[in-house]
Amino acid sequence: MTDILNVEAKLKELIKKSEEDSEVAESIIDACNQVNKSWSGSSMVRHARLFYIDLKSPPTDRRFNIEWGTIYGIPKGWKEYEDDRIIEEIERISGQSLEKLRKDAEHIEASFNEYKKEAVIALAEDGYAELGKIEQFSITTATDHFNNIFPTKYMTRDSAAITEGHYIVPHLYYKALAMLISNSGKDMKDFIYEIKKITAKKIIRNSDEGTSGHYVEISTILKLRDLSNESFDFSRLVQLCKELNDNYSLKNYLACIMLLRAIIDHVPPLFGQKNFSEVIAHHGQRSFKDIVKPLDETCKKIADSYLHGQIRKKELLPTQTQVSFQPNLDYLLNEIVRKFSE
Repeated sequence: MTDILNVEAKLKELIKKSEEDSEVAESIIDACNQVNKSWSGSSMVRHARLFYIDLKSPPTDRRFNIEWGTIYGIPKGWKEYEDDRIIEEIERISGQSLEKLRKDAEHIEASFNEYKKEAVIALAEDGYAELGKIEQFSITTATDHFNNIFPTKYMTRDSAAITEGHYIVPHLYYKALAMLISNSGKDMKDFIYEIKKITAKKIIRNSDEGTSGHYVEISTILKLRDLSNESFDFSRLVQLCKELNDNYSLKNYLACIMLLRAIIDHVPPLFGQKNFSEVIAHHGQRSFKDIVKPLDETCKKIADSYLHGQIRKKELLPTQTQVSFQPNLDYLLNEIVRKFSE
C-alpha cells in the first residue's frame, strides 16, 4: 500500500532539487536570451539557422527581415550556423552543461508523473474521493514552455521557406528545458496543496449497521502530519490515527482498543520518556496528568485484557463505551502538536 505521506516526502525532495538547480537554469535562460538577439527570429527551415555574424546582436539597419526572408539570397552580415555552434555559445556564456540540464529536466518531469500516479493510488486506497484535480494535474512541461516561446506565425513573401516547414532551434529548446526546472518547484507545491485540500475532506465510511464519526479529529491528524523534526518521524503516528478512525467508523472496537494501546506505547519518546507512565509522571502540569492518566490506567488495561486473553468458552467483546477515550487522546495528541510546533 502506498502512503500519501511518503509521496509528499518524495515530492518535497524533488522540489528541493529543482530549487537547487534553478540558479543554473536561470543562467542558461539568460544565455539563450542573449543568443536569441543574434537570431533571425523565424523558425522556418530556410531562416531558422541564420544568425548575425559572430552571434552578435545586429545593428538596427541589419536586422533580419522575415517578410522578404531569403528571396534575394542571405542578407549581408547573416550566415548559417550549425546547432553545435549554438550549443557551444550557450555553454560558453552560461558556464553550464546543456546535456546535464536536459537530464535534470527529464528527471523532474518523469519523477513528477510517477509520484502523481502514486498519490492517486494512495488517496484512493485511503478512501478519499474527488480525485479529478489530482489525476488531471500537470506541471508546465518543457513542451508547454517551448510551444509558448516558439514562433510559428509570420507575414512573409518567402513562399519557399513556408513550404519547408519549421525547424527547432537549439537556444529555444534549451530555454524551454531551463524554464521547466525554474518553474517546476512552484507547480509541485501547488500539487501538494491540492493533496492537502483533498485529505481535509476525509470520507466517513459507513458500516452495515450505521455510521460513526471520527475518533481522532481530522484537524488534529492534519496538524500531526505537518509536523517536522529531525529526531522523530511522525508518519506512523499519523497512520495509527487514520486506521483508528477507519476502524471506529466500521465499529471494529477490538481493533480500536488495540490501536489505542499502540499509540500509547508509540509516543513516550516524544516526551523524552521510555513509557507512558513516565510521561504522566514527568511531563506537564496537573491538568495534563489528570486528563491523560485514564489512557494509562484504564485504556491500557482494557486493551491488555483483549490483547493477551486466551480463547475461552464465553467471550465478551468490547463495546463503543469501552473504547471511548476520545477527549483524553485528543488532549494528548494536541499536546504533541503544541510541543513540536514551538
